[in-house]
Amino acid sequence: MRDREEIQLGHCTLEFLATPGHTPEGMCIVVTDSEKSDRPWGVFTGDTLFIGDVGRPDLSLEFTPQQLAGMFYDSLRNKLLRLPDDVQVFPAHGAGSLCGRNISSERSSTIGKERQFNYALQPMSREAFVHMLTADLPERPGYFSRDAEINRAGAEAIEDLPPLEALTPEQTERLACAPNALAVLLDTRPWTDFAAAHVAGSLHIALSGSMPRGRAR
Repeated sequence: MRDREEIQLGHCTLEFLATPGHTPEGMCIVVTDSEKSDRPWGVFTGDTLFIGDVGRPDLSLEFTPQQLAGMFYDSLRNKLLRLPDDVQVFPAHGAGSLCGRNISSERSSTIGKERQFNYALQPMSREAFVHMLTADLPERPGYFSRDAEINRAGAEAIEDLPPLEALTPEQTERLACAPNALAVLLDTRPWTDFAAAHVAGSLHIALSGSMPRGRAR
C-alpha cells in the first residue's frame, strides 16, 4: 500500500498512512466506520505510536537513528496528530516491548490522551525531538534485523518444516540441564502449572495472555 490509499471493507474504510520513523516503511491504518460516523474511529499505529511512547529509531541498516528520528517527527506531527482527539489508538505492542522505552501498561488510549500525556508528542523543535529520541538508546537486540529480513522474504511454511521429535527425559536432561548445556528448555504451560513444578533452569513463556516470562531457579 502507498500513502493515503484506501481499502473498503463493507461499511469500514481503511486509509493507509506512510509514517516512517521506527522503520523507513512504517505504516499506520486509519479506520472509519460509515455506519457510525464519517469521522475516523480508530487508528492502528503499529510500532509508530505506542501508549505513552513512540518506536525506537535505530533499527534500519539504511538510515541513521538521527535520520529516522527526523522522519518520525514529521510522521507524528503531519499525520497522526492531525487526527481528531477522540480517535482510538491501537498500537502493536504494550509494556515490556523492546521497540520502545516508556510504553505504558494501559490497554487503551486516544489521540487526545497521547497528545496530552505522551512525552514524545509534546511541543518541541525538530532538533530537540531528534536529540531526545536518539539519546541513551537501549542496546538493539541482534535478532531485530534477522526478523525484518524474514518479514520481507517470508518465513518457511510450517508444513515444509521437519516434524519435531519427542525427547525422553534423559535426552532433555543431557541437552538442557547438564553443565555448559547449549540448549534452552522452554516451558510454555500456564504459569500456575509452572509455579507448581518445573525443571530447574528452564525458561517460562506461557502461550497465553501477555506471555509473561520468568527464569526458574
